[in-house]
Amino acid sequence: MASRRDVAGMACGSSTRNAPRGSFPRGWAGRKVARQTPTRGPVPLAAAAAPAMDESSYLAPPAPQTFAHAPHLIAAAPSPYGRGAVAVPDGSGAVSVKVWAPHAASVSLLLRDSGAEVPLHREWDDWSAVLAPGALSPDGGAYCFRLTTHDGHSFTRRDPYARATEYTSDWCFVDNPAAFQWSDRPAAAASSAAAAALPPVRHIDVTSSAGSGLEEEEVELAAAGEGQGQGQEGGGWRPRPFDEYIIYECCVGSFTPEGTLAAAAARLEHVAAAGFTAVQLMPLCEFSDMWGYNPRLLMSLHGKYGTPEDMRRFVDRAHQLGLGVIIDVVLHHGAVDGNSLWEYDGWGPDYNGGIYHEGGHDTMWGRGFAFWKREVYDMVQAACVMWLGDYRCDGLRFDSANDLPRDTIQALTYNLRERFPGRILTAEVTPENPQSVHELGFDSVWVHSGYFDIIQQHRALGRGHHGGGDWAEGWNLPRLRTVMVLHYGFTAPTQCIKYLLGSHDQVGCHNGGAWYQDLQMIGGRKRYAVDQYGGGRGDWHARSCSRLWWAANVAAAGLPMAFMGTEFAQSGWWDNNQERGLNWEHTQDEVGAHMLALFAAANGLRARFPALRRGWANILHEDRANGVVAFERVIEGETRLVCVINAGRRLWTGSDYGVWVGHAEGRLEEVLNSQSPEFGGNVEAPSGLSNEPRPIYDGKIWINLPQQATLIFQHML
Repeated sequence: MASRRDVAGMACGSSTRNAPRGSFPRGWAGRKVARQTPTRGPVPLAAAAAPAMDESSYLAPPAPQTFAHAPHLIAAAPSPYGRGAVAVPDGSGAVSVKVWAPHAASVSLLLRDSGAEVPLHREWDDWSAVLAPGALSPDGGAYCFRLTTHDGHSFTRRDPYARATEYTSDWCFVDNPAAFQWSDRPAAAASSAAAAALPPVRHIDVTSSAGSGLEEEEVELAAAGEGQGQGQEGGGWRPRPFDEYIIYECCVGSFTPEGTLAAAAARLEHVAAAGFTAVQLMPLCEFSDMWGYNPRLLMSLHGKYGTPEDMRRFVDRAHQLGLGVIIDVVLHHGAVDGNSLWEYDGWGPDYNGGIYHEGGHDTMWGRGFAFWKREVYDMVQAACVMWLGDYRCDGLRFDSANDLPRDTIQALTYNLRERFPGRILTAEVTPENPQSVHELGFDSVWVHSGYFDIIQQHRALGRGHHGGGDWAEGWNLPRLRTVMVLHYGFTAPTQCIKYLLGSHDQVGCHNGGAWYQDLQMIGGRKRYAVDQYGGGRGDWHARSCSRLWWAANVAAAGLPMAFMGTEFAQSGWWDNNQERGLNWEHTQDEVGAHMLALFAAANGLRARFPALRRGWANILHEDRANGVVAFERVIEGETRLVCVINAGRRLWTGSDYGVWVGHAEGRLEEVLNSQSPEFGGNVEAPSGLSNEPRPIYDGKIWINLPQQATLIFQHML
């Protein structure tokens, strides 16, 4: 019985017997998968929990039933270019194709538009040819590979380096990055002239993944030719310094009702207006789950999201608005369902998955890649280079970096730093580990613990009917302390990404909003912040807590990050579908407007005060019984900031709460109060809670302290 991918392969024109379908590794037989059709690839235990994508709307157009042998379409063989389909940069319209298939007896290229079959030339384990101009359009021409094994099996396969594919078939589409006119780049003619100046046969764009695995001298030669060794530095856009990042995590599929890159680009003004400086997109490569973390290919855009040109337009628009773009990449395993690389060239004894998975370790999500092979490493590196080069993105977030081999990470981060200086390389490492930045080469890692520490405190204490909580020992300030300052072992604020109101992992729910046993310490459910802190966006206390912790997040030592919708108090849980996507109507009501105002004001402080971005964080004041903590952000030569957090429900009026701020001259002036009426708070209630500039007496300032509020002061002489 043919697998789903092999059936699709026959639609590409294969008229002979199919390759063996993907087999399950020993010990995994009988485990249930989300989609009941046969698949190519192993099935892990966790697969049943993640529903598969419904791609039934993708219908493959009619394809020729037979293909005509067309060796005359070859202009040169073997090809001197990298793997994949590469538009030859001489402007002739010629396309080079190359694929790694060491166990194949023959490989040919099928061209959908002309119905031609072009035999490829073997050079070691690669098969390639440069096609004559006009044989395959460099701007979207459709192609796939036909492989034949030594025992006569014939089947079609996708291009592992394809940038665009048809979801239900093996057809791939050529992408020509050089054809896109970036708004901050010279005219295309100038770029073409620069490319033509490169020496013969060395037409290699180092910002293209097609050139992965190059020798060092080739990289230097290409960089010298067009001055693009640093990617987008050839134009007007410059990546921000790392300390300026305020990250907005976003899923394209549910960010807008349309669920496309084009629609998302039209909403970027909203993100910029809220004071964010970067958009982090959840995985964009073609996937078989709901959220994008089971990639079928590592470089092909998910078809429903749009085309490579749509992606470039998105990045271009983001840069016009001053927003960086960070891409979430999943490199540690292939998809369970429809893995396009499983038993790629028909070889795969002992359930090893074939050339791309042989010797790969089993993760809880699927079979890992064979990172020990240079060809597999080249593909993984090419996937990273593609985002930073062809799409000119500003950084990458490596999903579940724990599941990548240490030497692979070090090689990747070293290479990417050399080729794209100034791009931020972040990672999910659980638990957060400073070795990730000191030894593995990441610039920053996600800090999970802060979110859970705060939610636990609120559930146990913040709603206590005595204001500060019902536990005799009061608030666990050592845990709050580590949320605000740098975690042990980290040496700079930019090394930690903190999301005190939750990321997709804490807001998103795969099981319809139901209970999670492993989350019982925070109530057992995944929800937006206003639900975790109370009764949703209609609950004043829940909104107050959300405001106070975002203001604290901005003031804490680290890079702030929020999940889409948090900025206008979206409630419930998230999933990548229209029903659980963003409710943009919330931006127009009073609750949404107040929350957006708080986000914009708090985010703006980081641009105004460098100490919030680069300064050291020191705890100044702790009041365990009431849940009050104060800390400073300080850096030499810049204005000192003091942040006071009242996480409890008790309030102090009449300037009768004393906060230790250290023996110093001058006064502290309030620059943000999360309970300000412009944010939906009550600081102008009859009791009077606003603060005028406060002089420092004996190391203290005496202030009005609203309940559930964050106050930020600047130190004035």
